[in-house]
Amino acid sequence: MAHLSHITAANIRQSFNLPDLLKDSVFYPCSAADGGVIKIMAKTYNSFIHVDYSCKKERIRKKMAEDFYDVGYDVIGPVSVTKILQQLPEYKGPELRMTRFEMIKYNDRSESDIIYNSGFHLPFFALWAVYRINPARTGNAAQMAQTFSILHIGGEACSWYEQLYPANKINPAVFAIVSPGDGYGNNWTRFLDTGDRMYQLLDINEEINGVPMPKIVLTDQLTPPKPLPWPGYTYVRTYHDYPTSFLSRPIRRDIYQFELRQ
Repeated sequence: MAHLSHITAANIRQSFNLPDLLKDSVFYPCSAADGGVIKIMAKTYNSFIHVDYSCKKERIRKKMAEDFYDVGYDVIGPVSVTKILQQLPEYKGPELRMTRFEMIKYNDRSESDIIYNSGFHLPFFALWAVYRINPARTGNAAQMAQTFSILHIGGEACSWYEQLYPANKINPAVFAIVSPGDGYGNNWTRFLDTGDRMYQLLDINEEINGVPMPKIVLTDQLTPPKPLPWPGYTYVRTYHDYPTSFLSRPIRRDIYQFELRQ
């Protein structure tokens, strides 16, 4: 995205271009405020689309404004783009409507119980920020991504994938399934399961719109040589990430990269 280099605090809102952000993007559902995927991918891809319904807007705004500044980036934004997304022709609202098959699969529990268990039903919001390396504030600028952006959407991941990607006849270049919190977490669907909603949406987008599946899948949900359940993907490499725990102690997290080889 060459236009990121021309964005300033004065023109950032007018520069928001969703189709441009979606092209060659990294889609990270259930991202919370995790920057690990950005650390791994930002030298190759510079548009990150994060979706999560468990984090409040002010927490995300604070993390977007401070976390990358502390490691040498100038931050433009974050600015609210909530109204821009609400005005899209394909906008369906923040809610997800479950199919009857899904309701049966999840034992006829209510949608609110399944999708927003533990009270994680927060107001929809969307924030966008652009990051540019400042060589004066870091000693290794040449080794770091020069510029990237984060669009963070406070909403349900399957619903927003559908409103963003198939609506624009595109798929993300990279799909991150990292600590999604299914099972005993608060995520209602399983992203690695080819029979669940997310993979089905990706597959339908490929079939109907003729767009390829993501080139790369990143996940910490299995350990090679166990294969990725999504067909056509081959294990390529392992990244050792050290996110900060709630106790402020770095704990190693292995993230595995699979690439589409069909």
